[in-house]
Amino acid sequence: MWEPGAQGVVTRWNQVRSSWPAQPIALFGPGSDSGTFDYFTEAVNGKAKASRGDYTASEDDNVLVQGVESNANALGYFGYAYYVAHQDKLAAAAIDGGKGPVLPSEKAVNDGSYQPLSRPIFIYVKAASASGRKCASSSSST
Repeated sequence: MWEPGAQGVVTRWNQVRSSWPAQPIALFGPGSDSGTFDYFTEAVNGKAKASRGDYTASEDDNVLVQGVESNANALGYFGYAYYVAHQDKLAAAAIDGGKGPVLPSEKAVNDGSYQPLSRPIFIYVKAASASGRKCASSSSST
């Protein structure tokens, strides 16, 4: 549904699964300058920046959350922290990376089982600044 070839073609939910309603799909996601966009398009469509263009794009995740919250036919992707902050109004999608469906959770993001939609985030500092300090890495869900 997110691949470039779906633009203008896959426009209703029953085109994704015939048992779903013939309601229009409303898609929300980061803009093309976002690292989340790059990661998602590569993980889902097999190539970074390969995405349909007829979706509501924003660099502000709050705009994406509000768009999904306000439309029963919406689907969007954004960082896990935004889902957690709005989980009373959003439903998370379970992802099946080949080992059965996994819902997003802090554990699933950190242990990498929410694949292919969790990714490591690396923080880089000047070596002299980090001298004698311990640095930790964390993970993020796209």
